[in-house]
Amino acid sequence: MKFLIPLALEELSINILAEGDYYCGDLLKVVLMSEETFWINSPKLAAELSELITSNWQTLTEEAPELLKEYLLWKKRL
Repeated sequence: MKFLIPLALEELSINILAEGDYYCGDLLKVVLMSEETFWINSPKLAAELSELITSNWQTLTEEAPELLKEYLLWKKRL
């Protein structure tokens, strides 16, 4: 995780709705579903993810509101 999440965040900074193999936004969904302990132990990466979501709020609202719900659940878990 400590190597993959930074790569995923880099890709998400280019395109918040980046696709893996399945659908638009699946990379973000997988990142948000990562283990809580990783995020608790990596506060800088958690802050980076939050900043990415915040800076892309409008895009997510319009194109993938379900990912905003996932983000809010992620925030609650931390």
